[in-house]
This record gives sequence, structure tokens and C-alpha cells, in this order.
Amino acid sequence: IGTNPNQVPSNADLGTAAFMDATDFLTSRGSSLSAVNAVIPKTAVDVFVYDTSKDSDGGAWRKRTQHLSWYNERLNTTTRGSRKEFPAVAVIVAESNQVTIYDGDDPSMPMWMVFETNASDMIASGILSLTMLNGVLAVGRNTPLHVINFVSDGHTSYTPTSRNSYLGAIGQRNSGLGFSANLGTPYVVANVGNDVAMTVLPNAPIDSATGLPVPTIAVATNGGVSVIKDDGTVVDLTRSTSSMQQVAFQRTTLHINSSSVGGHWVYDEIPSSDSTLSPGDGHFEYWDPDYNNVNNPAYLGWREPSIAANYIGTDSTGNVSGLTAFDYVSSDSESSMMAWITSSYNTGWMNGDIKLATLSDTDDTNVTGAELVANGVFSNGGDWSFGGGWNFANGQAEIDSNNNDLLSQDIGMVSGKTYTVTLYVTQYTDGY
Repeated sequence: IGTNPNQVPSNADLGTAAFMDATDFLTSRGSSLSAVNAVIPKTAVDVFVYDTSKDSDGGAWRKRTQHLSWYNERLNTTTRGSRKEFPAVAVIVAESNQVTIYDGDDPSMPMWMVFETNASDMIASGILSLTMLNGVLAVGRNTPLHVINFVSDGHTSYTPTSRNSYLGAIGQRNSGLGFSANLGTPYVVANVGNDVAMTVLPNAPIDSATGLPVPTIAVATNGGVSVIKDDGTVVDLTRSTSSMQQVAFQRTTLHINSSSVGGHWVYDEIPSSDSTLSPGDGHFEYWDPDYNNVNNPAYLGWREPSIAANYIGTDSTGNVSGLTAFDYVSSDSESSMMAWITSSYNTGWMNGDIKLATLSDTDDTNVTGAELVANGVFSNGGDWSFGGGWNFANGQAEIDSNNNDLLSQDIGMVSGKTYTVTLYVTQYTDGY
């Protein structure tokens, strides 16, 4: 959901990320849909529905936060609602200059917490994206990433040249306390956090401060994608002159989408060191078949249990040129499928290492037609033109191999139509 036409519609299906499908969530609210519509402003740049039951501990962390600053801050203010406990389901709305968490447990969807955005507050303005998992809120913005931990009551910001922490807890988020001196590496690759995603990888270490597995965080920037791994290190995935617009996790698989050259990359395993995004780099990657003339593919979504990612390519004038869909099975590439769909053709699903896909027409009208050949069973030579070398017997036309006489019939074909011809050779022997 967002105002940017190239923006990911929602942070949906992010693997183990704590996510409730927006449609399911809204449907479950029934008559309170008007309340949901009321709380999402037209200026929203991203919306994330966070279901804590999808967290590693099923949301149990919410019950052991009574000692934290945000739990004990003053309630019923302009930046804090009337409830202390973090909602079981939270609707988190990002505007460019504010992040608001709404209480999805209440049908009226009241405000639960507001992050204001001043230069010395916990979050500054220029917000572009957000997501949340295991009590960790990640906010992408112009410089580019804030990571806020509701379980440890702490904060870390990442830029290309620094890593800092806010000099206060979440309960003091809007108090303008400023930031620590540079904590040193790791940094992220570039500014502008266009998109952010999280997942929990198998065997992720347990954070001693929270008791929860440490999430892996990926942020798409104007200079590439930085992956903050669960061991605290950062891996940068870059491509020359390419801005990365979307990033997401499907279970443990990382997806990266660039709007500048029409490329999409899929990593089964996050690289252990910085890598260059390029075709044939040893990972599965998608490229538009005419990517030199097509830009800004718009990601539509993917669904379990395999990856089904869809892209609409647009030309330089913004006209839609076609849809690309693929169903990628990481454990069995030969079971993967891809399809190209344009205004003039549709390949259908192409499986595995396919060499050729053909389709007769994009017109789905049932093919009909009549037999045009008269006396196709050769009861005699009637209706046919032929030379003296042809003989007709037993429903067959026979000719000596040494004879070059033609056998023909005018069936009145019309230019632009398609015809099917079936021919049976019943016998071939020396001399016949």
C-alpha cells in the first residue's frame, strides 16, 4: 500500500515475518472496516499489519514488558493511547513524517503509539517503508534505516558512514535526546531505504536481551541491498548504476528487485560476503526478455508454498508491455516454471530447463473448421488432378518412386487464415 506506483503494495508473505494478510485482517473486522479506513491517511507511504502470534514465541514477549519505558509512559496523550500492553495485532502506518501504531485488537482501531520525526528524535522524517517481527520494528527512510526493539527497549540506526543509538528508550522517543557517537561498523551500502524486510533464519542465535531469535534484516537502497545478518555483520549486494526498489524474504529465500534495468534476483542462501548482482552469478535471477527497452517492473506478489512472483514491464512512455510470472522451487529447479504474458502472446507455464514454447494464437475462441479436401480417402481419382503415374486402390493413392507426376487439388485457401494438413504414409517399399 503506498503512493509510489513502483512501491511494493504491502509487505506480504515475508517468510517467517509476522504478517497477517491485509484482506484477511480487514475481512475479520467485519463491520469495523470504516474504522480501518478512517485510521489510514491518504498520505500513508507504507502500511504493515503485524500479527504477533506469528512471532517466534507466538507473541509471548508482550506479557513480559511491564518494566520497560514504553509500558510505563504516560497514557492518553497525543502520542500514546490508553493501553499499556503492545497489541496482539498492530496496524502500523508510515507517513513521511510520522509512524503510528494502531491497536488492531480493538474494533475501533485506536491509536496506540506515535513516533514523531524531528532531527534529534528517535526517528527523523523522510520515512519510506517499514516492517516488524519478533518485537523489532525496522523503518526505512532517507538515511536510511532505524531498528527499534520493543523487547529490549533499544534503538540502532544505520547509514553508509555511521551506526548510532538513540540516547533514550522508546518511552522517550519524541524527547529530542539525540544520538550516540558513531559506534563503528557495520554500516549499510547507501542512503534511501526504499524497502525493508525481515525473517528469522533457521538456527538464528538467541538475543540474550530479549530471549528471541535474532531476525535478519534486508534494506533496499539507492545503491544496492544491505543484509544485516543475525550475527550482526552486514553483507552488501550491489549492481552498477542500479537502485534497488524492493526486497523481501520468502521463508529463507531473499528477493531483490531493481526498477532501473528490469532485474530480479533470488538468493537461496544469503552470501557470506559482499556480492555483485549480475546474470549468471550462481544464483537464480530473473531478467525481462527485453530489459534494455523495458524499465520499472512492478512487483505484484508471491504466495506459499513456492515462489510465484509477478512483474509488469513498462516501456519508456509508461505503457504496460507485459507480465512475467514465475513459480520458483528452490529445492528442485527442474520443477520451477516461468511464463511470459504480453498483448500479442502468452507462453503458458514453461517447466524446468525448457528449450521451446509455442502457442498458436492469443484468441481463445474455440478453433472450428470443415474438411476442405474432397475425396480425401481416394476412392478413385475423382476431384484430384494428377499425372499418369498415379494409381488409386484400397483408399490409397500410389505412385512409382521413379515417377515425378504431381497429385493436387485446389481447396480455395485464403491469405491470413490457418490450415491444418494431415498426411498418412501407409507403405513404402522398393519401387513403391
